[in-house]
Amino acid sequence: GEAAPILAGASGGRPHESGTPPTVSADLPALHQPVWPDAEAARRSTDRLRSLPPLIDSAECEALTADLAAAAQGRAFVLHLGDCAETFEMCDSQSLTMRQALAVASAAVLNYGCGLTPIPIGRIAGAYAKPRSRPIDQSTGLGSYLGDMINGFDSDAASRIPDPGRMVDAYFHAAATLNHLRAQPIPAARVPARLIRQAADVCAEGAQARLLRDVADLVDVTMAAPGGGRDQHSSLPGMRVSHEALLLDYELALTRRGHDGRWWDCSAHLLWVGERTRDPAHAHIRFAELIANPIAVKLGPATRPADVADLCRRLSPDTVPGRLTFIPRLGAERAETVLPALLEAAADTGTPVCWVCDPMHGNTFVTEQGFKSRHVDDVTAEIRAFFRACRATGVAPGGLHLETAPEPVTECVGGWQGLREDELANQYDTRCDPRLNAAQTLQCVTVAVEEFRS
Repeated sequence: GEAAPILAGASGGRPHESGTPPTVSADLPALHQPVWPDAEAARRSTDRLRSLPPLIDSAECEALTADLAAAAQGRAFVLHLGDCAETFEMCDSQSLTMRQALAVASAAVLNYGCGLTPIPIGRIAGAYAKPRSRPIDQSTGLGSYLGDMINGFDSDAASRIPDPGRMVDAYFHAAATLNHLRAQPIPAARVPARLIRQAADVCAEGAQARLLRDVADLVDVTMAAPGGGRDQHSSLPGMRVSHEALLLDYELALTRRGHDGRWWDCSAHLLWVGERTRDPAHAHIRFAELIANPIAVKLGPATRPADVADLCRRLSPDTVPGRLTFIPRLGAERAETVLPALLEAAADTGTPVCWVCDPMHGNTFVTEQGFKSRHVDDVTAEIRAFFRACRATGVAPGGLHLETAPEPVTECVGGWQGLREDELANQYDTRCDPRLNAAQTLQCVTVAVEEFRS
């Protein structure tokens, strides 16, 4: 991505309590930022965002920090699920209910299967911006689609022009999504139960199928009870929201002073910095230093132990449990050899870290027909390698980070359904990277259950 001098002011260090909202120096490289064709329109949009109410309350973020601390200690487990590229079209009741249902189904399988408290976190209510490896879409010759927050997906030149007004549209779609999640935190029992039974129907292994059917029956019973089963079954917590803190104009405009006087990015409970923007000398890490939210960082296969130690010192100087999460995305072949040294590097700093496995991004390939895909066998192999590395180093496995869709998409091959490459075109709907469908998602969760039981 091209560095864009879009930020004003200068600041640094840990979250602070001055009267001026935090800013990031324009001298720092800010990669993967759009070049707005109309600077005045961009200013109007960010001014409008600053005038709008916060989307998230800072106390909610602080509560998630405590939950992530429990996951880092092995007392809970994060299920970080959702679409690669959230779209404005997904902001409808049916779509949101299905995404909640997949989170509930996954949480129920985890809780019933190994007794751990699940922490569902959705890639939702703000995951509208995407870093892209190429500025030009090779298939069309147009500017790349950068997410609904920045430009359109339609294959015409006008649609692909960055439009700062989309940031305000993103805010209101996120607000509507959050309204739904708060008003209806738990979907009707039949929806997650149906997803679990459908996964059991395609599961070839007897023990896994029995687990899924038992969980589906339990969900039916407990969620039909008074109060939706929340008191009877701990697998049904409300879903927190998260996205990559990529578009700094948007994130800075939604950064507000919180209940404790510190500065919080009130666009989401959890923000993460991506593999492409995690350079400590760049603007995204500096922004993460300034806010008090729980922060995650993606770690690719080129990550060195020294990089991990530096990020620990910068992002969690006070070593607050739950403040820092690392999400390794190494690939099945590299996880076994690369991950242990990264786990040890963080431990050597004395920084409490919640480690969450992303088995998706390191296992992407392109088929002969031009579809980006992932093989479920590679995904589950990296999950197992993650657990082995955690056991070998004495680190608690903190969670899974999966790109998922509740619809029966055909974007990842293999798995219980045995999807083939020539079937990808049947329902390949993603606007960016391939997602696991519901059955493939639940297969990954059962693998985590098996690892906890081993």
